[in-house]
Amino acid sequence: NIISINKAPQLRRNDPKIPPTTITKVRPLTPQQDKSLLLTSDATALHMIFSTDCSPYQDWQSYLLFYSALRIKQPGHVTRIASGCSEEEIANHQRWHEEHIATMSTRFHIHVTPKFSSVKDKDGKDKGDYKYFNKPFGLRHFLEHSPFMGLDKEGEVQKDDTVIILIDPDMYLLRPITHDYSNERDVVIGKPKQKGRKKKVAHGVPFAQSYGMGMSWVDFPLDYITGDVNSPAKKVEKLSGRLHYPGGPPYIGTARDMH
Repeated sequence: NIISINKAPQLRRNDPKIPPTTITKVRPLTPQQDKSLLLTSDATALHMIFSTDCSPYQDWQSYLLFYSALRIKQPGHVTRIASGCSEEEIANHQRWHEEHIATMSTRFHIHVTPKFSSVKDKDGKDKGDYKYFNKPFGLRHFLEHSPFMGLDKEGEVQKDDTVIILIDPDMYLLRPITHDYSNERDVVIGKPKQKGRKKKVAHGVPFAQSYGMGMSWVDFPLDYITGDVNSPAKKVEKLSGRLHYPGGPPYIGTARDMH
């Protein structure tokens, strides 16, 4: 359902092997069309999110992703999570979003978070930057502070049945991503994973794209990464590791599970 823009083949102009194309103009959705896409056909609420920084480079990645969601009529809300922006950048990004993104659909949003990528030592001093921290911590901030989600008095996520779809900003949607994978024609899955497989996202039943990593991650410096020489990650059996661990975006799960 997606392609990675960073990894897409570069097409050359006037290449005889490339057939001529027709540019189809995609128009912003009407209020009626927007309303019809708030829920899926079985009344499930979806919310697609992706994490970025505040660079112009990721502004354009975001624009293309939002455009692709408009083109294929992705159901539910779509939100860009922008982390680590200065006050000036926040104002600029919110204005840019209103001018260029919100005009496509009222279901397209931006959510600003603090910077989560700083790596601190035992004394609390910055010793580096790990940009990938922005994704999980930005997700948590969204679930706890977004006007679409938030926490109740007990500290639990409100609207916890909402299905969260976490993708990367360099992805381009070719078809809608939903919570239902019961149509066998739309799902390609290897035989080892077919036994007892679930067909719909539910509480305790998250989905993710299978990646070709196998068990190569066990060669990572797990002691250093986890900070625990007895980490359970070191006890994963090879068969289980190959079947269930090499997953990547899109990550799909209920808001309760994602939190």
